[in-house]
Amino acid sequence: FNRSIQKDNKPTAFFATNDKIAVSFIRNAIKDGIAIPDDLSVVGVDNEIGAYFSCGINITSVNPNRPEIGKRAAKWLLEILANGEEHSNLNESKIIRVEPELVKRESTKSILSEKPELIFAVP
Repeated sequence: FNRSIQKDNKPTAFFATNDKIAVSFIRNAIKDGIAIPDDLSVVGVDNEIGAYFSCGINITSVNPNRPEIGKRAAKWLLEILANGEEHSNLNESKIIRVEPELVKRESTKSILSEKPELIFAVP
């Protein structure tokens, strides 16, 4: 972990598949002297309320909007039941798109300066 962060090509952010992994990553990063978010931004997924209490930093997280997913899935299931067995095929896939929300907190910061420098290669 520490070796990959200290290389010349060090990352600017870590994206965890859930908030628990983000908390663990932040704890280890802090132990290794890495400042979150000054040295490295961290983003989790789940928008867990208790994540702050686990590492002392409010974690930026992707809120997957589970209540809306449940609502739409229940509606789809009720439609299947209302149509009767002959028209329902639970083996078929259905894509239900729900917009997630990025909840910005203390574990991330912008790395862009106020006036970004553009570099062009001219032959």
